[in-house]
Amino acid sequence: RLDTLLQEGIERTGIQGLLVFTPSPLIYQSSSGTHILSLFQDDFEGQFAYKHYQNEQMRLIQLLYDLKQRSKIDISLIGGDLHFGAQSTVYLHDKPIFEQIITSAISNTAIEPYELFAVHWLAELFDDFTMNWRFKHHFLLPTRNYALIQVEKVHENEKHVRINTRHAHVNDQ
Repeated sequence: RLDTLLQEGIERTGIQGLLVFTPSPLIYQSSSGTHILSLFQDDFEGQFAYKHYQNEQMRLIQLLYDLKQRSKIDISLIGGDLHFGAQSTVYLHDKPIFEQIITSAISNTAIEPYELFAVHWLAELFDDFTMNWRFKHHFLLPTRNYALIQVEKVHENEKHVRINTRHAHVNDQ
């Protein structure tokens, strides 16, 4: 099982943080928001929150949550393919569990302002997606962008690390 392999790998190697990369964001919209967006753009049918993939989404979220609880390591989520950048926090029972950064290939065209408004509005309207889990996007970056990821020790004498992420804007001029 994947959870056993991950736990054994953490114990054997002593890793202190885990970056989880997925082709699209693990948590980006609720099922309702994803369904509404898919009516206008079929790309949303490939998102984790789309009705056909919700079970897989929740299995992966639960696996990562359980792993974080057992191993006490920091886990950050990295996803892309949306033509904009975002930074989000994922909550369980209103307690922050994961930080997530969304970025795309800098070759992608930027999202249109009305599309970004719709994405933001639906995320605010439907921010809880299942079983006491919810998300909050702190900002949406409507330009071509890339992510910078920095991993650092919290204290020199401790094993725990902090994973910092931020976006950089691509100047098209």
